Amino acid sequence: MISNSRKSIAALAEDFIALSKQGNNWSHGADGIQFMREFERHSDNPEAGEELVAALEERGDLILSPLVELAFTPLVVMRQHSVGHGGFHTGAMGRGSARLRWVYDCGASRTEGQQRLSEEIGILAGEPGDAKRRIDLLFISHFDRDHISGIVQLMSALEVDTVVIPYLDDLQRAIILAGEIADREEAGASVAPGLTQALFDPVAWLTEFGAKSVIQVRPGGPGFDGAMLLSYGPGDGPELSEDVEGAKPVLVRQSDDAVNAADDHSVVDSGSGWMVTHFGRRFGDWCFLPYVTSAKQSARDAFRAAFDGLIERREDESMIAAFHRKMEETDFPTKVKATYKEHELGDANAVSMSLYVGPFRDEVYFSRKPLRAGQKRHEAGPGWLLTGDAKLAQVGRRNDWCTFYKPLKSRIGALMLPHHGSHLNFHEDILDIVEEDCLLFACRRAKLGDPLHENVWTVVERRPVAIVSDDRETSLMQVSGATVLKYAERELSDLAKEWC
Repeated sequence: MISNSRKSIAALAEDFIALSKQGNNWSHGADGIQFMREFERHSDNPEAGEELVAALEERGDLILSPLVELAFTPLVVMRQHSVGHGGFHTGAMGRGSARLRWVYDCGASRTEGQQRLSEEIGILAGEPGDAKRRIDLLFISHFDRDHISGIVQLMSALEVDTVVIPYLDDLQRAIILAGEIADREEAGASVAPGLTQALFDPVAWLTEFGAKSVIQVRPGGPGFDGAMLLSYGPGDGPELSEDVEGAKPVLVRQSDDAVNAADDHSVVDSGSGWMVTHFGRRFGDWCFLPYVTSAKQSARDAFRAAFDGLIERREDESMIAAFHRKMEETDFPTKVKATYKEHELGDANAVSMSLYVGPFRDEVYFSRKPLRAGQKRHEAGPGWLLTGDAKLAQVGRRNDWCTFYKPLKSRIGALMLPHHGSHLNFHEDILDIVEEDCLLFACRRAKLGDPLHENVWTVVERRPVAIVSDDRETSLMQVSGATVLKYAERELSDLAKEWC
């Protein structure tokens, strides 16, 4: 039996060989599980793994050597939290204490959803009194209330290193604010002051709440695709110095095909993405690849023409500054609502950042277990494609988006239906970029009754579908990793909760 004390690599190799000679299944037997737990003490030290592999090869145990290498393959956990109409998606990857955490959106629109969101943020933050956990990458798809209402709480509870947002010029920020004013006025409510501050200067707002860096991603367009990261082969790609601790995201810029440390508040092109390294070495071939959709120029021009007179801009005053000033007038929200509806300006607010999270090469050896999907088995790849409120019913925007993500088709195993499954943002062509057995998921739209609009359901009903509601039992989790289905003694759902 292996003791709980930390053993040398040579001793671990001897134990590994002894267990195999006894005929024990190293991944399922009690001794095998205890051995793996002991072995994983070294799993955030790549040199230790290399030494163990070398020791096994020296003894002629060539069959066991690959299994040891698999033990250093990262564990990846991803969750869509059950906050209803909104969005809160988290993930973690790595081994041992070398763990990278990320978040995509953090918001909810209803009281019960906001309560659940607050609870989920508390779970992610850990026990009171513990050291603050770190979020390496926080992605905000867009600045609608139901996607950012929990950002302040999240950034207060955890340390956030890098925030990634769509690039928004002053006109686009005014467009978003006008749409929110119109919606809240129709509901008999007012816009939260925090949102007006966030839109007035999103970089300053995020920095104020602790973001160390804010990266803005420009909208994509015709000709953009996600192939740059996919071009890296085994052993290629970014590396960090050997003294880097833990799992780290490294920015690869689309514009110059070079790996650079991003300056704070920098702006990058769509097609830029983050590759993940582990102790200075690439591992798992995992990446984060965002793509920003935007409004047509005609829609932007229509908005400017409709509101220029209403906001009475002063000389050299930006559109968003004028909106911010006019918010002090009591009748301004009513005028905004009337103008917004009269001119049907909804398509002007089309900015949303989609995000692919997953492997960027086909040669990835990941076992995968989707949890709580509530649907039939499917074998699609381990990557997720998150879509925020991308307005993909418009043909030009949809075609550009599909062109960008289609190179990832074989890797996408779960696709979020845009805008919570709304028919206003959906077109069946978006399903062409995923395999037939790809899991499709959306939230339950309680105010409409059915989980999805009828005409969306008729298109997707023959595919594996997971509906994520306010019920934790229906929320989507996934655990991926080369050894995750082999050595885990406990329930994977408990593992998912612990990790992210």
